[in-house]
Amino acid sequence: MTQEEFNTALAARLKKYADYDELKKAADKYKVIEDANKTEVEKLREEAVQAKTKATQLEAQARESTLRGAVIAEAAKQGFADPMDAYKLLDMAKMELGEDGTVKGLTEALTTLATAKPYLRQKNALVVPPTNPSRDSGSQERTDEDRRREYFGGGRTDFWNPEGRK
Repeated sequence: MTQEEFNTALAARLKKYADYDELKKAADKYKVIEDANKTEVEKLREEAVQAKTKATQLEAQARESTLRGAVIAEAAKQGFADPMDAYKLLDMAKMELGEDGTVKGLTEALTTLATAKPYLRQKNALVVPPTNPSRDSGSQERTDEDRRREYFGGGRTDFWNPEGRK
């Protein structure tokens, strides 16, 4: 096939699609006319169906989010090494979400899961003491004078007492 034959064949094929833009414009105009001819009731019905679909999706997302949070919190409380593993392994379809947001049967389901798969629980949980423990352990506040004695030892010096300097 020569270049000239190829160009002729290509031009013949492209002729087939030459009016594509015109057809697209005509379809858009038809859509506008169709929308204008719809009654208000039809438009409201469509909006209601869309709103209902959106509400159903949002309810499903909220339910799933609430279940995930409850499972992760309870799994952490029961000592699972990775609470997200417990969430992934539980059958969420069997969980019932109460009106008050509690999940019925969650504790039992997690206990059953932990019994069936004991490796999911923490073996020797490393307990890290708090880096900034509270002062509620009965110790009273130290004064500046107590700190000076602790850091520098001994009694009072005139260095820290501006009135005692001469």
